[in-house]
Amino acid sequence: MTTASLHQLPLQSRQLRPLKGPLYVPAALRPTERPQKSSPITPPRSVHGSLDSLNEDSSEPISRRSTMESQSSEISQSAQHEWLKNEHLGAVTGLPTRTHWKADSASSNCDSPTCRSSFGIFLRRHHCRHCGHVFCASHTPHLVPLDQDARFHPDGVPSRACDLCWSAHQRWEENRSDRLSKIQNTIDTQQIGMSVPEGMNAEGPESTVGQTGEVAASVPRDWNWSTF
Repeated sequence: MTTASLHQLPLQSRQLRPLKGPLYVPAALRPTERPQKSSPITPPRSVHGSLDSLNEDSSEPISRRSTMESQSSEISQSAQHEWLKNEHLGAVTGLPTRTHWKADSASSNCDSPTCRSSFGIFLRRHHCRHCGHVFCASHTPHLVPLDQDARFHPDGVPSRACDLCWSAHQRWEENRSDRLSKIQNTIDTQQIGMSVPEGMNAEGPESTVGQTGEVAASVPRDWNWSTF
């Protein structure tokens, strides 16, 4: 073999066409492609904007206060102590008493006038802490504040109550709110009277008119008023 033929061998061994890939690639040999993360779906804006305003203002705390709470914030401690004294209510010293509770053996049915369910294995008895009668769970869903004598008390322990006692507590609370407002108005009036300096009439203009009349009465009748 000549030297020229040796130099020609690499050229002959070259392929004229590029290699073709296989028609089928097993799943184990395929390159893995990570799925692209899709952006979160944004719900459409509501028509009236009610839900949108909640989402936009979610960072701001929402404070809701009932009328009773706003009224109690305007009542001073002096008015509350005065009301407690008038109602003969002292400090709460313990849980509501159970001495007035109706015996379980004397209650075979719910004492609610709108329910006569019979107690048994599947229907338990529940005492109203205020009146002491026995009811089913459906007719004792309320909580009212009671003191150690099972009386309504603004600082009492939240206790289970029936529908009738809860309605009675609502009326009691309304009456208490009215009484506190009247007591507070009396206290405010007394404080305003104490703030007026001694010797000065709160009705300033009328006192000035009275002084002018006294000066005019001291002048002789034949006095001739002139302008200088």
